[in-house]
Amino acid sequence: MASSNLTLDQQRAAEALTQVRLIKAMARDKQGHYRTYVQALPAQIIMEGLGQALATQLAASNDKGHRLLYQQMENWLCRDDVLAAYPGQADVIEAIVKHDANAYRRAQAEAMRYLAWLKKFAVAFLEKPEGDG
Repeated sequence: MASSNLTLDQQRAAEALTQVRLIKAMARDKQGHYRTYVQALPAQIIMEGLGQALATQLAASNDKGHRLLYQQMENWLCRDDVLAAYPGQADVIEAIVKHDANAYRRAQAEAMRYLAWLKKFAVAFLEKPEGDG
């Protein structure tokens, strides 16, 4: 995804839009569940920290929306790009526990920036959950 012509924020937005468009092709109920999860994750990160919030997504991964959101976060934070939080790492949870507190703070800040775009696009393009007027 790295492109020298795009700012990092543009790269975040482009990747988030690509990911939300993939979810838009899913069934309405899956869109609604994903939209709910992506809206809740930033607050969860603030309350629990990135590691625990991602571990919660992974633990709930029997639901494909949770698993998908976890994978999106892992792919963004561990992408093969020098600007990534954990460049080239295969497992975000493992990267979190192996790196220092400074790397963790950078990763958490980057996760929040990326989630801001995911959340905006999810609200704009995905169906609301059933029963959410």
